[in-house]
Amino acid sequence: MQEETTKNVSTDAPVTNRTFWQRLSGNGSAAGPSLVIKIAVLVMVLVIVLGGLAITSNTASEEVREGPLFEFMEDWNIKWDVVKWINQQIDWLVIHGDALFSGIRDGILIGILSPLRKFLLWLPWWLVIIGTGFLAWRVVDRRIAIMVVVFLGLMGILGMHDLAMTTLAVVLTATLLCVALGIPIGIVAAKSNRFDSISRPILDGMQTMPSFVYLVPALMLFGLGMVPAVLATCIYAIPPMIRLTNLGIRQVDTQILEASKSFGTTTWQLLTKVQIPLAIPTILAGVNQTIMMALAMVVLASMIGAAGLGVEVLTGLGRINPGQAFVGGISIVFLAIILDRISQGFAKRPGKRPAT
Repeated sequence: MQEETTKNVSTDAPVTNRTFWQRLSGNGSAAGPSLVIKIAVLVMVLVIVLGGLAITSNTASEEVREGPLFEFMEDWNIKWDVVKWINQQIDWLVIHGDALFSGIRDGILIGILSPLRKFLLWLPWWLVIIGTGFLAWRVVDRRIAIMVVVFLGLMGILGMHDLAMTTLAVVLTATLLCVALGIPIGIVAAKSNRFDSISRPILDGMQTMPSFVYLVPALMLFGLGMVPAVLATCIYAIPPMIRLTNLGIRQVDTQILEASKSFGTTTWQLLTKVQIPLAIPTILAGVNQTIMMALAMVVLASMIGAAGLGVEVLTGLGRINPGQAFVGGISIVFLAIILDRISQGFAKRPGKRPAT
């Protein structure tokens, strides 16, 4: 009864105590203006504002805008100094770091990428379809397995099987490197708030910077081919791996950590037997996001010599052949859906939790 009295008092407030917006919207009184009146007032205000802007822009001359109050001082422009300094640093790296970058290129190409690509191309097409469909059935369900078989069959009919295997080799190599580097960095970020605060803006820059920019230093340091494409893809795709590893470890229940410490576990045992196992679903979600971001670089990576489905799209665009570009693009979509569903299936599977 008291609440209803309070509402009635607030609703029947005197007109003189209400603001303009309350009068317009009807708040503070039992009855307000109709919807048509509200729309008319808003349109009138909008017309007045736009008209004032138009009059101001027409009457303002270019001479009035001249001067330091409107235009930035030319003497303060250091664009070309910064460009020159960056080019000098890259040239120094290319000259003095040739042995290091050649070793990295050969290690990735000979140790991971080339054997994986040859193995995927060596597999019979029917074995790839059956094996991938069986994996999807065991990890996800029968419906996804049928979809995977259909998509792989369509890629084979369209003549994209070999190109898809090459693209898969590049994506898996980049994902493997991202996992190998991202998980340790994410663990350090979870253990150190200072390192986390330092790495966060760097990861923001890696994710927001246009992905095409990564191709330039990779091309200059490692030359043409699939290795610079893999490394440029790693720069673009590693931030979610680091972020979600950090998040997964930080979200482990503190009661579980305290119980583990009470049993005398060391820091290493706490990390490997408690925190990482409990963070596995979040880490696998990071792997899924890394795979998707690596696939997003397929077309751009083809510009510096990465073979695969991206070359088909790039060639179709260069020759103004929309059919060829569509066939390559739809094959990338099929491959992305397959990898996304299977990796999500791994992330959603119930894992073994440590006894506390």
